[in-house]
Amino acid sequence: MSTSEQSAAQAPVDDRATTFRAMTNEPEHYSSTVLLVSAYAVLWTILVVWLGLMWRKQTRLGARISDLERAIAASAQRGGAQGDR
Repeated sequence: MSTSEQSAAQAPVDDRATTFRAMTNEPEHYSSTVLLVSAYAVLWTILVVWLGLMWRKQTRLGARISDLERAIAASAQRGGAQGDR
């Protein structure tokens, strides 16, 4: 351990910073407005893509159920209820 790490580890709790203080003389890297709008854009994009995928999956599931219902009806018409004994 370096000397500064040892002194920081041994410093009493009262000497440590307990509040946030913004750094002075440092320019902001990103505007808070840009970050907020970007975060909302990312969330809305994820939501729209997820909803699109769920819609597509639901459409496929509906088509498959319709196919199965047609197959069951056709089997019943041909007297294919052989499993009922």
